[in-house]
Amino acid sequence: TQYYFLIYAFFLCVVYLVYLVVFRNWKKIILSILTAMAAIGTGILIFPASLDQIFGGYRGREAIENARVGELGGHLWNYLGQMSRGIFGGFFPAVLFVLLCLVIVYVRKKEYDRNALRSNLQWWCLMVLPVCLYVVVIAKIAPYQTLRYVIAVMAPLYLAMFNSMVYLVPSRGKKYVLLLAAVFLVCGYRQGLENLYLGDRDKISQ
Repeated sequence: TQYYFLIYAFFLCVVYLVYLVVFRNWKKIILSILTAMAAIGTGILIFPASLDQIFGGYRGREAIENARVGELGGHLWNYLGQMSRGIFGGFFPAVLFVLLCLVIVYVRKKEYDRNALRSNLQWWCLMVLPVCLYVVVIAKIAPYQTLRYVIAVMAPLYLAMFNSMVYLVPSRGKKYVLLLAAVFLVCGYRQGLENLYLGDRDKISQ
């Protein structure tokens, strides 16, 4: 059973809660907290053995020990490389560079919708911050570096990058961004497929 997605869910809830607190949306804060508590309670009721496996199992104890003495820098770099290959076919630095250039060109325009830009930045932070926090924690506590430990955050990162590009480019250029997204999706799929277990890879190929 793969439990690391719970760490991502935790950071997703925390970042969203901070967002709601900043904008003083108290009703949604209460509803979000109640929903999260209900989800946790339901999960434990459905599979009570999860508590023992997370905190008492050998992997759980290993993760706690790694949090205390585990390496971070080298593991984090390894994960970033795996995610670059698994999402963008190894071209993540190029995608990031293009996105940065688009942001610079956009904000240098004489007139642009500041409210729309602010809204897009808020959405981008809600998508990307939990991903960043999750990857840092996993790099620290995971027993070894493998793509399946970060699969939970690959789709949000992919969507955040290309959704931002679609927003930043003019209308006539959006189709090229979508084409680029499709190309990277295929490249990432072909690269990431090699990281799956052989049996799973054969099933997907069939």
